[in-house]
Amino acid sequence: MSDFEETKEKGIFKSYASKVKEELCAVMPEARHCVLAELSGIYDLCGAHGSDGAELKGDNEELRKKFFTLYGKAFKISGDFGKSKKIKEGFENFQKALRHPQLTERTCCRRAYLRGAFLAAGSVSDPKKSYHLEIVCRSRDTAEKVCGLLRKSGLSAKIVQRKKAFVAYLKEGDEIEQALGEMGAGRSLMDMVNEQIYHEIREDINRRVNCETANLKKTIVSSVRQLEDIRFLQESGRLSGMKPALRQMALLRLENPEATISELGRMADPPVGKSGANHRLRKLSEAAEAAREGSSNL
Repeated sequence: MSDFEETKEKGIFKSYASKVKEELCAVMPEARHCVLAELSGIYDLCGAHGSDGAELKGDNEELRKKFFTLYGKAFKISGDFGKSKKIKEGFENFQKALRHPQLTERTCCRRAYLRGAFLAAGSVSDPKKSYHLEIVCRSRDTAEKVCGLLRKSGLSAKIVQRKKAFVAYLKEGDEIEQALGEMGAGRSLMDMVNEQIYHEIREDINRRVNCETANLKKTIVSSVRQLEDIRFLQESGRLSGMKPALRQMALLRLENPEATISELGRMADPPVGKSGANHRLRKLSEAAEAAREGSSNL
């Protein structure tokens, strides 16, 4: 049984955003400065602090586990934090690190901070449906900070207020791909790129089919009109008095109503090009039109 079939059988379906966060949760920075930056990103978006320690809001167990793992790594605290959402040891040093002016100056730290912020309060739409990535911030200052870090990567991040929250967001597919890549979601990035390629191929096929359908419709309409004109000339006795080349083209069209103009040209004896065949058919239509006008003036 394939992974997909097994997942389907169990009734477990993960959203694209969940897969991205799952991948990012597994990314563990090595350098202490990056660890502190990611901790800061998580804490700015869903943390709370007081005199008795650091605490995370919400019930995201994987995020809580990662936060306290990184916290222990940064401040050399060992042990299992269990189900506790609050930590006291090292809290004073943590507060100092959060206020450090150069916390996100390095490119690697900027990416780590954004990874933490996205894990804490971010979401991304399924690329099969639309392109939208956002991080919901509790204050405009935090939203401005997130936007500023995204813009340092050349991304055109914007802010919109949604009720009491401030949302930093991206809307362009290529920029979302870049953001995912910089945060460390390489697998999710490739899924998005593959979906974009599939979408572009599908659109290209649809354009080609629509174009071919339009050309076929145009050919059919032209053929019907040409047949009507030729039959009128034939029934009125005018076709027999026309030049041999025109009579030959008229008979070829009658015998091959679905043929293209190029195909009719190749059937002629001697063969002629598309423009030559089109010229003869146009002459037939002009003769039929002139004959109809003459009949209507009698």
